[in-house]
Amino acid sequence: MSEMRIHFRHLMLYEFRKGSSVIIATKNICAVYGENALSSRTCRKWFQRFRAGNFCLEDEERSGRPPQIDEDKIRDLVEKSRKNGDGVKVEVWVPHELTERNRLERTTACMSLLARNKHEPFLKRLVTGDEKWILYENPERKRSWSQRNQPPQRCAKPGLHPRKVLLCVWWDYKGILYFELLSSSDTIIQTNIALRKIKGSTS
Repeated sequence: MSEMRIHFRHLMLYEFRKGSSVIIATKNICAVYGENALSSRTCRKWFQRFRAGNFCLEDEERSGRPPQIDEDKIRDLVEKSRKNGDGVKVEVWVPHELTERNRLERTTACMSLLARNKHEPFLKRLVTGDEKWILYENPERKRSWSQRNQPPQRCAKPGLHPRKVLLCVWWDYKGILYFELLSSSDTIIQTNIALRKIKGSTS
């Protein structure tokens, strides 16, 4: 038993001897040791024991043996339960399975392209393109340290139709050939113009 618990029981006995009520005794003890140091329910229970003439500050013996946990039994139950810790998951879609003929055709095509590149290098003539929408404003939610009683910092939520431009980039084996920022209204037209510029610069 902790020394602080015995100390509180001595204080409750002192308040009882002094003639204090349960509420006054609880208030006096909590005024010194903190608001949650002692509950009125605990103080009322000990005052009832004192009124009955029982001034022993030790816990009363309980009937029966304390419950014991059979660790071996619990271990067996955990090991036998196959579903313990498992969750239901839906199957993930994957590309269709290739037959032996499909794999052979793909292998043959790759080998022929590699052989062709040795005699007639064409990989260096390939131009690759990609595009990415870029927002004018892209607010990020950041974590910050603050006191418990302080509210978190605020971050404005972006609108449903934020202003943005489309970044189009084309490159070959040497690096970037051409890039341009396009608006959503002239994407197709400007893309065709950019492709003509690339074709003219590489010809």
